[in-house]
Amino acid sequence: MEVFWATGACLAIRRDAFNIIHGFDQDLFAHMEEIDVCWRLKNRGYKIMCQPESIAFHVGGGTLSKINPQKTFLNFRNNLIVLTKNYHYKFFPLIFLSRLFLDGIAGLLFVSKGQFAHFWAVIRAHFAFYGNLFNNFRKRKKEAAYIGTKNRPKEMLQLLLPYRFFIKKQKTFENLSI
Repeated sequence: MEVFWATGACLAIRRDAFNIIHGFDQDLFAHMEEIDVCWRLKNRGYKIMCQPESIAFHVGGGTLSKINPQKTFLNFRNNLIVLTKNYHYKFFPLIFLSRLFLDGIAGLLFVSKGQFAHFWAVIRAHFAFYGNLFNNFRKRKKEAAYIGTKNRPKEMLQLLLPYRFFIKKQKTFENLSI
């Protein structure tokens, strides 16, 4: 079945396709690099497929544990980079403003739990992103020819497994239909 992205813990890519997109973005260390790769492939007309009968054994948090604020920093910063690089310009302002709002809520949630280091990681992520804005937009410019309007939020949500799992409550692959 088609999905929007496949986890890097269980991902196989044809070499020619990987070479066409010039591989992984070196600025996306340890988090979201596979999402970026899948999105750039989709922008070029490739499909990202999932074999529901596969079983993958993966030790999560091998690079950084969930409680490490650096993990929070990388997740928030890298998400901003991936959105900037790959989202269609027509929808980007709305998505970016939504992301700012959601990041603010996440920061407040960290504060409410006394996780001040994670709150600071969100702030640092934004400063790192804005501090590297020219580089981020240079990457966007390189991808611009491939970004189509097919990246509309509705179509993306139909393929996003976390959305379908947490929001639509589709807990098994048998419940999924595209």
